[in-house]
Amino acid sequence: MKNYLDIIDEMIIFNRLYNISYFSLNHDSFTVDYEYLMKFCSELINRDLNLEWSCSSRIDVLDKKILLRMKEAKCKSIYIGFESGSNLLQKKINKNLNVQKAVNLIKYAKSIGFNITVSFIYGFPEETMLDFYETIKVIETLMIMDIDNIQLHKFFPLPQTIELKKITEFSFSPDDIDYSIYSKCIFNDNLNKIILEDEYIFSCFYTFDSEIRSTYKRMDILISCFTIFKKIYKHTIKYLIKNVGLIRIFETINKSLDDVYFILNNRTLNDYANCKNEVETLYDLFTKITDHFINTNNSAEVNQIFSFENLLYKYSTNQIQEDTIHIFKDNILDVIKGSSECLSEKNGIIKFSKINGETIATKMKIFN
Repeated sequence: MKNYLDIIDEMIIFNRLYNISYFSLNHDSFTVDYEYLMKFCSELINRDLNLEWSCSSRIDVLDKKILLRMKEAKCKSIYIGFESGSNLLQKKINKNLNVQKAVNLIKYAKSIGFNITVSFIYGFPEETMLDFYETIKVIETLMIMDIDNIQLHKFFPLPQTIELKKITEFSFSPDDIDYSIYSKCIFNDNLNKIILEDEYIFSCFYTFDSEIRSTYKRMDILISCFTIFKKIYKHTIKYLIKNVGLIRIFETINKSLDDVYFILNNRTLNDYANCKNEVETLYDLFTKITDHFINTNNSAEVNQIFSFENLLYKYSTNQIQEDTIHIFKDNILDVIKGSSECLSEKNGIIKFSKINGETIATKMKIFN
């Protein structure tokens, strides 16, 4: 690990030369040494530098004291590899996190202002259906907790790893690879032929039989969909998780998830490079989910929440640009702003407008 003083000096140089003021410190071991991290933070604080940063970390090497110190040193974001919500599987994969302690500390980090990304993996060789359900339960807990970004990745075996040795039989299918590492526009027949020549060198492109990998093949796409839209559809997604649950949602729209995978995996090279169609495709998926579980719901309150958040989305994507006034049965802002968990005050007249590119929803008074 590079001397922490050298890292700070380099940050200063880049700030002076290129006016860079935000740095991503992407080193897997950056936070492992508690004393090293504390000294790094103290030095930044003592120099009073106007520099912000982010890092990746195991959650079990952090505590409340170091999180407060990192916050004071202008750390804004932490990426956390959680992997599994099952304590049993944590031991099997040698990650060894205590699930509840990890969740509690993530909640604390969020409460003091950190932007948090939490990453999970599913489809391990030894993962049971119970292990998988426990992971989904933790993901649901974190989504309700308003964690900023939640990722779910399908496990793929890497060469020369212990996990690879647990798999006895591989298979290769261009239609069954994580689209984050494989796209048909890039992997043509010649490259596929090379992959087929050695399954151990190119093991990350292979799959294997597993009840979880077969039954919940596209669960990662559903989590991506919710993560992308949770900032605006925050209360809609919370309602779906609390009252429906990710497993039931998945089982209801499983075929649509296959369709999304097919669209994303068959994009042109230009569309793939520019991430074109990804948000649009996932929005179509999200619309199908809300049509099924929200618009058909008999609860006027839930439908109002969704209607409000849908208007916010249309403004943020410039589908609506002019100022407009909408009337809701209740004071919807009580819920959206988090000041109340129930709708109370009647006659919620809301003005939607855009100021400097930001969508603003303002409650209007009623004059008798």
